[in-house]
Amino acid sequence: MNFPYVLPDGSFSCEKVCDSEECKRLLSTFEATCEAGKGLEKYLTRDAIIETRDHVSTTYIVFDRLHEMCGYFTLKTAILPRFEQLPEESDLDIQFDEETDRESSVEYTDSAIELVNFARNGAFSNSTNCKEEITAAMFYGFILDIVKAINEYVAVNYLIIHAIDKRLVKYYQDNYGFSEFELNSSETENIKRHVRPVYDDGATFMALDLSDLYKNS
Repeated sequence: MNFPYVLPDGSFSCEKVCDSEECKRLLSTFEATCEAGKGLEKYLTRDAIIETRDHVSTTYIVFDRLHEMCGYFTLKTAILPRFEQLPEESDLDIQFDEETDRESSVEYTDSAIELVNFARNGAFSNSTNCKEEITAAMFYGFILDIVKAINEYVAVNYLIIHAIDKRLVKYYQDNYGFSEFELNSSETENIKRHVRPVYDDGATFMALDLSDLYKNS
């Protein structure tokens, strides 16, 4: 894919953040849509450029036809570990599951992309009637297209997120088809302990199975 990446109808475009004065000026115009999203402002102005430059994650800025900043999203690679319960007599040096007093081991891993941040710009969208158009363009026009492009070279089975509250759990379920991932108690505990970042502590682990996306592409 080439960036800036423009939708076929020209309504929205997206490009990676870069270390330029103009980009920094644009990032400072972002406002969270609610008080609970203030961390999204801090990430964008403090970490987005650094983490994109250092290949920790990649942040993309979304613009409308007039190059007004509509929102942003951040993607990074991830794995979805699948755990199996081991027999009580096992010589393997592995993780102990306190909940069951049994040890568990990673049986295999699924490849995934994590949607770290996904936010529209309240400074722009709160004064317009295109809130749904912005989020739909970001998700269906850009995020899924980027994931499909990655899948051409490196297999990706799931798009995962950590929803910070029940409102967002319902939002991702109803609008984008995410579901709370079906994990057994051992898997859930190991996800909490070893996969979920500290900044998402207490969040609900959710995933979108991408198999249907590839079938229809």
